[in-house]
Amino acid sequence: MAGKKEAKTNSSQSMLITAAAVLIVLAAAFFYFSQKATEQPAPVQLAQNQLETASAKLLLASFEKGAALEEYLLNYTTDENGAETRYEVSSDGINSWVRESADFGSREGFFGKDNATDVLCLKYGGRRVCAQAGNDSDMASIAVDLKTLLPNKETFMKQQENLRKHIAAGAIKFESEPVSEKLGQFDTRKITYSLDYRALTVQQLIGIGVQPNDPGITSITDQKVTYWIDKKSGLIVKSAAAWRQNLIPNSYQTAYDTVSETPQVPAKPDSVLETRAFVRFYAESVQDYQAKLICLSQPQPDQDLCFKSIAAQRNDWELCKKISGKKEYETCTVIVAQNTNNDVLCGKLELLSDDCYIAVASKTGNFELCKLLKNQSLGENCTQAAAEGKRAAEEKDLLTKKKFENANCKIDTDCRLAGSASQYCVPKNTTGTFANETSPVVACLRGVPCMCDEGYCGFAKDDPYYACVSRIEDRMLREYIAALANSTNSNS
Repeated sequence: MAGKKEAKTNSSQSMLITAAAVLIVLAAAFFYFSQKATEQPAPVQLAQNQLETASAKLLLASFEKGAALEEYLLNYTTDENGAETRYEVSSDGINSWVRESADFGSREGFFGKDNATDVLCLKYGGRRVCAQAGNDSDMASIAVDLKTLLPNKETFMKQQENLRKHIAAGAIKFESEPVSEKLGQFDTRKITYSLDYRALTVQQLIGIGVQPNDPGITSITDQKVTYWIDKKSGLIVKSAAAWRQNLIPNSYQTAYDTVSETPQVPAKPDSVLETRAFVRFYAESVQDYQAKLICLSQPQPDQDLCFKSIAAQRNDWELCKKISGKKEYETCTVIVAQNTNNDVLCGKLELLSDDCYIAVASKTGNFELCKLLKNQSLGENCTQAAAEGKRAAEEKDLLTKKKFENANCKIDTDCRLAGSASQYCVPKNTTGTFANETSPVVACLRGVPCMCDEGYCGFAKDDPYYACVSRIEDRMLREYIAALANSTNSNS
C-alpha cells in the first residue's frame, strides 16, 4: 500500500532492494522486434566491445557488491511518476527489519531465524497494530512480501546475469565512460545507457528472455537508464529510468540517503494483536486504500463525490480535505463531525458551521454548542436538537453499560469449543450440557477459529465457511426436492 498506484502493498517494483534490479526487469519489457517469431532461437551473440567497457564492468560489479551484503543499514526513497515511497532496511546478520512508508501509512517486518517469531506491523488511519506471523497463511503472505525488500544474493546475481545478456546482445548501449559526480554525501560514478531492441533478431530476443509477441512491445519507447555508483562502497546509490508508453512520459527513480555497514535493527514490539484481528485490520486497510485510489482516478466532479462518499462511510475527515469544491468539502465535514461527535471540525467551516454545530448537538446533547452559532436566530432549533441528542445519548450509554456488564471474554483464550461436534464457541468457564447438533452444516465450522470478538465468544466465520454452508444447503434442497418428487410419484 503506497503511492498512487493500486495495491502498492504488493507492487513488484517495491519489492526489490535496489532500483537496479527493478529497472532491468522493467527494461526487459521495452523493446521492438522486426523478425518473424517462427524462426529457430540461436545463442546470444556476444558484443565483446560492450562487455569490456568500463561502464559495463563497473555496473556488473555493483551487483556483486549488493550480493555480498550481510550487515547493513539502507534508507532510500522511490519515486514512480511523482508517487513517493520510503524504505528503511537493516540487518545484523541474524535479525533483520524493514519498513515501507508512503501516504497510506507504513508496513513493518521484524524477522529472525525462526519464521514463527516474525512480527508484522501496519500503521494506517492513525492506528498502528502488530502481530506475530506464526503459521497463519495470510500473515505468511504479508511477511514474504516484506522480505523481498531485504538484499538477497540470489536476486542480485540473477539480475546481474540478465544485465550481462542484454549488454552482450547489444540491447544496451552505454552513452559514455563513467563520469565522476558528487551526489549528496556520496562521491559517485555516473553511468547512462539506452535500451533499443530494433537491431536484435528474434533468436537474440528469445535468448535474453524476451518474447517477441508481447503486446506491449510497440507501446514503450525512448528508454534511458542512469545509475550513480558510490566509489567507496561500490553500491548503486541512485538510479533513474525514463520512457514513453503510448507517447506518455513515465519515470521511476530510487535515491539512497543512507548506505552503511553498521546495522540498526529495532527491537520487536512487545504489544501485539491476536493474529486474526491483525489480518482483519490489514484487509480492511487495503480495501479502504484501494477505494481512495479509485477516487483519485476519476475526473471532477466525480472525484469529489467519491471522496465524500468514502469519508462518510469511514468517518475520515482527512478524505474531506481532498475535496476541491468548498461546499462539498463543508458538507462532507458536517457529516463526519456528526458521525464522530467532533464539534471541533465545525469551527473549521465558513458556510455550514451553524449546520454543523446543530448536527453534533443532535447527537451529543451538548447545549453549549448552541452558544457558538453565528446566526443566533437558529438557537431554538439547536436547543431542540440538543434535547433530542441528550435523550438518545443517555439511552446509548445505558445499552453500552449493559453490554459491558454482560461481556463474557476479553481475549481469545477466554473462549473454548463445546458440544459433541465442537459446534459451540463458549466462555471457557461455561458449565452444563449442550444439545447434540445433527445438521450437516456443523461440518463447515471445522477450522473456523473460536475467539473473543468485542467481548463475546463466537466463531470467526469467513468466506470459506459461508461458501461451505451454501454448498450444503444447496445439496439439502436438491435432496428434498428429489425426495418430494419420489413421494409424489409413488402416491400417484
